[in-house]
Amino acid sequence: MAKLDGVKTLDMVNGEITKVAYGGSEYERVEGEAKVGDIVFVTESWGDQNIGEFFVVTYTTSGIRDQIVGMDGNICEASTYRHNLRIFRKVSAVNVEAERLKVGDYAKVVGQAIVTEKGEIVKVIQDTGAIIPFKVETMDGKYTEWRSEASLVRATDEEVAEAKDAAARAKFKRGDKVRLLSGGGDYPLSGFENDKIYEVLYNNFNHPKGKRIRIADSTERFGYATPDQLEILSEEEAAEIERKQAEEAKWAKIGRKVGEYKNGDVVRYDYGDNEICEVVDDTEEGRVGVQTKEYGICREKPANLRLITPVEARFDR
Repeated sequence: MAKLDGVKTLDMVNGEITKVAYGGSEYERVEGEAKVGDIVFVTESWGDQNIGEFFVVTYTTSGIRDQIVGMDGNICEASTYRHNLRIFRKVSAVNVEAERLKVGDYAKVVGQAIVTEKGEIVKVIQDTGAIIPFKVETMDGKYTEWRSEASLVRATDEEVAEAKDAAARAKFKRGDKVRLLSGGGDYPLSGFENDKIYEVLYNNFNHPKGKRIRIADSTERFGYATPDQLEILSEEEAAEIERKQAEEAKWAKIGRKVGEYKNGDVVRYDYGDNEICEVVDDTEEGRVGVQTKEYGICREKPANLRLITPVEARFDR
């Protein structure tokens, strides 16, 4: 994850920023320890990295002497005596809460919850204008409930993006077979190949590059992917793809595509009496010319033949 763009300074005192705006909300400077959801401004860091940049606090832990603050994949020390982070906490919405929610908007649950939980992000799917006007659905689309205006606040773009990502990752269950669509070979999928089949181990891994789905190959080597990089497959689909890939690999060893026959190849008719034949004519209109004992030269579909010996490996030539 990267630094925050679009943070605007609203107020300064003696050259120190005291209030900023981001994502439609105001954040005021506070002292003490940082909390998840705060915005921090880096004034000093290990290795002089990210100085002068804003980040969202994603987690905090207590160090031996100082609080450790995780900032969008970067780890810095929030010290009570070094003051290397300036902490800003949300106080109010700017030109947002006054605008009524409408169908299609995303909101955060802040009032009493029954189906959903406080802090959960939901989507408004119906507005009746009644006392309890809004019908909302969970991010996975599985559940709906009616909510009052007071029980919802407009979600920020960051909250919506995080909720959508969490819902997308939740679709991937441990043991699922998945096809890698993109990112193969690049960190954090080094050693993994696009279009190959892998297995899901965990869908909520806290990777330095952000939340990821941990996948494994047959050697239990791990890779970390985003939901859009993976396609969930049924057991049957995965088995069929692996079968085809194995067949392609077998033909690739002799420098051919699957079903590519050459004159002189020894093949077997894959039906009838399974006669062993020789390819004697080039493929035309999707059919291969083979010499049979009883019917002379027949033109057959490649799918009806099985390669026994490629011409390059025949000892009688």
